[in-house]
Amino acid sequence: MDTAYIFNSQNEAIQLDYKHTTHDSIDKNISTAFPVFTSKVKKYVTNDTFIQKILHLNYKIATTNYLFLLMKNNGKCIYIHYYEDMKYNILHCNNTIVDTPTLFGWFIDVEVSPYLYSIIKDLPYCDREIVMYKYNLKTLSILFDYLEIGGNFLHSFIVICKSFQLEYMYLLTFMFKKVVLVDGQFVCCYEFLGNTYISQEEIIKLIHKPFTITNKKNDPVELTHHIEDVYKYYIKVNGYLLKGDTDKYIDAMAFSIYKKIMNIDYVRLSHIDNNDVNIQVYKLLIDVLKRTYSNGKIIKVNSAIKSQEGNFIDEIIQRYQCKSCLEVGMAFGVSAMYILSSSKDTTLISIDPFQSTQWNNYGINLLKMIKTISRHTLIEEKSFIALPKLLDKHKFDFIFIDGWHTFDYTLIDFFYSLELLKDDGIIIIDDALHKGVGKCVKYIETNYPHCRKLVSPSTVACFKKVKKDTRDWNFHVNF
Repeated sequence: MDTAYIFNSQNEAIQLDYKHTTHDSIDKNISTAFPVFTSKVKKYVTNDTFIQKILHLNYKIATTNYLFLLMKNNGKCIYIHYYEDMKYNILHCNNTIVDTPTLFGWFIDVEVSPYLYSIIKDLPYCDREIVMYKYNLKTLSILFDYLEIGGNFLHSFIVICKSFQLEYMYLLTFMFKKVVLVDGQFVCCYEFLGNTYISQEEIIKLIHKPFTITNKKNDPVELTHHIEDVYKYYIKVNGYLLKGDTDKYIDAMAFSIYKKIMNIDYVRLSHIDNNDVNIQVYKLLIDVLKRTYSNGKIIKVNSAIKSQEGNFIDEIIQRYQCKSCLEVGMAFGVSAMYILSSSKDTTLISIDPFQSTQWNNYGINLLKMIKTISRHTLIEEKSFIALPKLLDKHKFDFIFIDGWHTFDYTLIDFFYSLELLKDDGIIIIDDALHKGVGKCVKYIETNYPHCRKLVSPSTVACFKKVKKDTRDWNFHVNF
């Protein structure tokens, strides 16, 4: 299912008829078939904290709200905050008030203010939109004072179930060069046109008048069919939830989220590197949903580091300015993603004899999606064969060991990795709580005095090579 609907662009002044036209499909079919969640689904969600987490993630990532969160601390965007009937403040995305009208490149309207929420919270979903409608039009009129020509606007609906909401979206096509409806709920508007096809004064008139646009270029039937398809899809997805088929539900939600990521143009919306946004999204999806996207399919992730370990890797690489990196074990590519995304200067060699067989190149495909594959090399050999071959030509700043989890394999990986490590380099061993790995970590702590153990999450062990190996030939400390 395609979750995005792209509106045709306009090239002439708007023509308005000041009366309301009803679109039966939107007013009858959707409003009765999909008030977002049935009471059963609501009850299920209320009683399941994991599902709540998924739904929150879906909203946080897939909606334009994710962009809002990314930009919240840099003040590059603004949003509107209604605190009384039609009274508002304009705030930077870092929550400081904009004192005087100033033109900005980004205007975001995806959060309902506490004042508005207090009015609509007890209303049915479709009735909420009736209340919000005049505020939405008011916000459009305000864009002329705060949004620069060529700027972008992001808006969200609670649900689309009324004819006037279609006219609202068509109105946007006269204000912006490109308008995209994502997921039947979020509207991404690119390149503000100012007064080219409609004036601020005309929009102010519309706040208190019903209207129909007579020269729109999109077929309302086509649009309503698209919205119906999107909502029917989510009714089907919620059906998995009610049947207790959590895996299917998560697969469907993950697929939907990945599709939304592909449909929102973050570069045009924010001047944030599109790839940087995608990497952050993939990290969240894999950590919470345990799903990745490979060759058009959702794949369940059953072997990967968690965000705590990944963020620690990122912190270590940045703190010690590591550039040349090596890992033993690649699997789904999650650790490789964290390593390569920590800095655009890092390169990585992954040793994994099963990447193209057992793992179906899931790791490689992830690196292709996040566009870091050009800084990556794969060696499909067992580590005890591959590591010695690297000794003559390579030295590394950082090595991550997540291979075979027996004492002997872990020690072999560590022994060769230490030989391959530059002075002051870092080795991290994953799954330090595993019995075989944990025992090996204790041996390293007591028998490698030239390595200092650093503070780390309990699930990994981190060692820094602090001096040359000066041990006697028969050195041993019981452990």
